[in-house]
Amino acid sequence: MELELALNNIVRVDKKFISYLRGSDGKFTYDSPKFAEAVIRIARGSTPHIAHAPVIRIDEDVLPNAKSIQTLLEFYFNECKESSVFFFSGSYGNSEDDRWNPINDQAVRTHWFYGEETKIGEDGYPIIDKDKEKKIILKIKAFLSDFSISGAPQFPEGETTYSNSMAELILNSNRTEEARISPQVISGAGLIMSSKAIRFLPPFMNFNTLTTWVDDFLKRLLHEKIHDLEPNSPENIQKVKFIQQRHREYNQKEKIDESDVYFERLLRGCVMKACIQKENGDPTIFAKYIRDIVSYKAIVSDIALIQFDADEMQHELKEQMYSRYMEVLKCWHSSEFTNSKSYQWAAERLPENMNDIKSEPQKSDKWELFHKSLIEDLLGYIDLVKIWPILVRAIERLHISGNNWLFREA
Repeated sequence: MELELALNNIVRVDKKFISYLRGSDGKFTYDSPKFAEAVIRIARGSTPHIAHAPVIRIDEDVLPNAKSIQTLLEFYFNECKESSVFFFSGSYGNSEDDRWNPINDQAVRTHWFYGEETKIGEDGYPIIDKDKEKKIILKIKAFLSDFSISGAPQFPEGETTYSNSMAELILNSNRTEEARISPQVISGAGLIMSSKAIRFLPPFMNFNTLTTWVDDFLKRLLHEKIHDLEPNSPENIQKVKFIQQRHREYNQKEKIDESDVYFERLLRGCVMKACIQKENGDPTIFAKYIRDIVSYKAIVSDIALIQFDADEMQHELKEQMYSRYMEVLKCWHSSEFTNSKSYQWAAERLPENMNDIKSEPQKSDKWELFHKSLIEDLLGYIDLVKIWPILVRAIERLHISGNNWLFREA
């Protein structure tokens, strides 16, 4: 992709702005390439002859199909005419087959529940005894259901089957499933967002650490908390299904051995949600400050409503982060998941005596490193949001001449 002219426009303003395309330690995570997507959405959305045509994101491990793309386009042209900010997608699955595939049909990977000996067929389904699979699927559905509260909704409202630990947490705290008509947006399953959505908030492209859901569900949630979107605005178009082939050819043992890295990303996504939205649905101090930056209240000093204090943000978020951190670990450590890889991983991070779990953060090297890395990413993102209007202007100043690929009609 030819992005040289866009980068030149940024460099002309200030060379250091290029550093925001990656993490502060020089790492490019999987949201860094979404700068290229931002260029496409902003440039095309600012050009009259193509501004009406949506940009649809489909990941390389997803099989496009004409029926789903047509449904997305019809929904866009029929439902988004009067919306300045929209953010929705389809989901994973086979629209022609009612059989659920827990390996490929959800945003969360669950292959470790099947064990090292399980073979995956060419169709992407596990080759396993039906009675055994039924028991495994019950566990997987409970594991995925817990994310409706702690992470990102995996099932439509009313289809959740919580783990024993999550059911206990709900009972003791009077918490209920987050009211979502549909599950989360899934970026690889035909994501469509308005150019304003990307103008207002950049991708989390300068994070140092991989974080699951960071540029689909969590970015959309942040848009909700800064009042760009309503929670009940279109999120996941259930009729739109794309087959995902995440596990076409792989060694099951190798994938299970790699799960530790994935659990960390998944846990970060759950805790990141707690950094954006409190348990009662209110925006956190982080979300409020992002809102004030986007509305310029936190930049123009004489009309500033709040003065940002990094220490204050860390102090206010730490208890919320720790509470979610322990909540997720306790759910992964639920009795029905015994002997699973996620159960063992959670056990290594929980206190020996479960009664020691309090709202006050426990002293733990793993927790301290986890907390520190996420706070650093949040602070880095705040800096990116502050300078994002400058990067947007650099993109908007791209000329059609020399960038024909970008401004060509589909």
